This record gives sequence, C-alpha cells and structure tokens, in this order.
Amino acid sequence: MMMAAGEVRLFLALIVLAGLWTALQLYYTPGQESTTELTPAALKQKSVVNTRLRDRPLVFYNRVPKCGSNSMKILLRAIAKNNYFAFHEDRVYVVETFEDDELQIYADLVYRLPTPSIYEKQIYYVDFQRFGFQQPLYINLVRDPLERRVSWYYYIRFGREGQRAIPRNFSQQRMAQTFDECVFNNDWECDAEGKEGFLLTKFFCGHDQICRQPSQMAVERAKENIRRHYAVVGVLEEFSSFLKVLEVVMPQFFRGAHDTWQDLNQRMQPSQMAVEKAKENIRRHYAVVGVLEEFSSFLKVLEVVMPQFFRGAQDTWQDLNQQTNLLGDQRTINRSPPSPRIRKIMRERLKLDYQVYYFIRERFHMQKVQLGIKD
Repeated sequence: MMMAAGEVRLFLALIVLAGLWTALQLYYTPGQESTTELTPAALKQKSVVNTRLRDRPLVFYNRVPKCGSNSMKILLRAIAKNNYFAFHEDRVYVVETFEDDELQIYADLVYRLPTPSIYEKQIYYVDFQRFGFQQPLYINLVRDPLERRVSWYYYIRFGREGQRAIPRNFSQQRMAQTFDECVFNNDWECDAEGKEGFLLTKFFCGHDQICRQPSQMAVERAKENIRRHYAVVGVLEEFSSFLKVLEVVMPQFFRGAHDTWQDLNQRMQPSQMAVEKAKENIRRHYAVVGVLEEFSSFLKVLEVVMPQFFRGAQDTWQDLNQQTNLLGDQRTINRSPPSPRIRKIMRERLKLDYQVYYFIRERFHMQKVQLGIKD
C-alpha cells in the first residue's frame, strides 16, 4: 500500500530524530571545560571578527555533503579529548525540509546534548531561537558548487567502498554515463531544478517556505543567516587556513587543530614501509593475485592452483560473458572532468549557489586578513 505524503514526512522525521537520539546515547565524556572565552558569532560583513557573544557551549556543524566533512570529522574526533569537549556525530544522512512542529522536537533533543560539545549533522540551517533556545555557534565548510556536484555525481554511483547511493532503478547504461552525458541528457542529477539544484543555498537558508524553491530571496536569506549566525564558514580549497581561523575564533574548541591535522595527514600518506608491508603480505599469504587486464589467464591459474574451488571457471565465464557481457557491464565509469562547454552550462544552472559561494569566500578572506592569517 502506498504511504500518504503526511505519513512519509512523519516517517522521515522519525528517522532523523532516531539518529539524534542515538547521538545522545553515544558521546564522548567531556573533561574540564576550557577557560578561554573568545567565541565570535553573529558576525557583520564589515567587521567579520566579532567578540560580542561569548561562551556559547554548543557548536553546530550542519555539514554540506561532499565538502570535506569526513576530514573534519576525523579531526574533531582527534582534538575532542585534549580540548575537553564532546563530539556528537549524527549518522542519519536524510536531508529533508521539516515543518515547525518537527523542528521543535529536533531542537529539544539537540539541547539535551551535554556541553561543551560540537554536534554535526547533514541538515539545513535551523533557527533555534524560534523554538525558545539560545542559538548555537554555527560553523560550516563549502567548496566550488560545480566541483561539489561532480564529486556527488560520481559518489552516488561508486562512493567510497561499499557506500554508493545510486537509485535501484538505474540501468547499467545510466550508471556508466559521464557527467557530460548527464548534463546533455538533462538528467535530474545534473539539472537546475532538482533537489541538488541549489543545495548550497538551502543549507544556509533553512526550512522556511522561502527556502524551498530557487529564488534570489532564498540567496539573500542564506547570506543574512551566514552574517548573523555563522562564526566561520570556510572553503575546502583553503582547508589549512580554515583550521587556522577556527583556532583563533574558537580556541576553546579548536586549539591545536592545524598541527593535529598536519600530523594526521602525514600518518595517512602512503609510505615505502607500507609498500614493503603490502609486498610481504602478498608473498606470504596470497595464493593468487591476478590483474584485470588478463582476467582470462587469472581464471586459468585459479583452476590449476585451487581446482577444488575453480574447476571449470574459465569455460563457465566464457559462457556467461557471451550471454550478458558481464565484464563490460562491470567496468568502472570514465570519471573524466567536465568539458569547458559543460562547465559553462553548469555554472549557469548553479548561479544561485555560486552567489552564496562567492559571498562565503569573500567573507572568509576578510576574516583571514583581519586575523592576520596567511596561507
């Protein structure tokens, strides 16, 4: 039986609230609160470093998809203990617009979180004051809208290992099309009107009716929310500077963030020791490691080395491949960058998001200048 629209909305709201309730149950235990008081918020465009509002115990990172949030979460986990705050990760990734009654329940749950803390969730801006709560300190991180869209386009098809989110009704042909082909076909992943059409604007505009359709009014609302409620919104292209700004603006949460990230990044870099370890594991523990370019020979070797498992594998594969061209269907897409023509088309389709992005970037650069931070 089909669910009514109201039932679907209630179901989605319950999913989101269940995720937050999980976050309430699973959190780091904070230690002694930092005594540093500098916590700028409600920043004005001309004076983008403002210390009028202090001691906000809750930082809200309403992260935009495909804008470096995994790097941020790795960092926040690493610095939480030393800076004596709790980091709460919401593991529900449904991004929806909610009505006031749903947002009231959500705000109530958020303010049950222990403080001081940083809470992250993939959600549009929420005006907590409307529901009787102090506004948290908002932070966020964005990237060039077209680069974000291209990254998202391939992520939903392939993602990180085991995490693709492509709709089940997509054909193999649809799966394999390039971003350029998507734009030429005007598929929903690449159009101007779909849910990704002005996503960046919606994340800063919020849940009101004005934010639900692409418009200049939605852009202006997003800018006003950024000016008034976001302590820092960085750009992914300048991630190192973003961390430096956070250290100065909110030292009680981000002290040592830049150095910690550099240490983490060095540890995550490939090394010759890792290469030698991989070689040793292959020598000692792998019966066969084939190469895709010689798949047929790989099956022949398996037949000889492990006949009890792979007897007849080569002939069976040939029969299957003649019937369905399995190997051709399973090849990974050519993730070629968008052509100049496609970039021009998409920049027009994303013109609202680009207004917000350029506003954020200019504001961020002004913060860097006023704080004396250099790349």
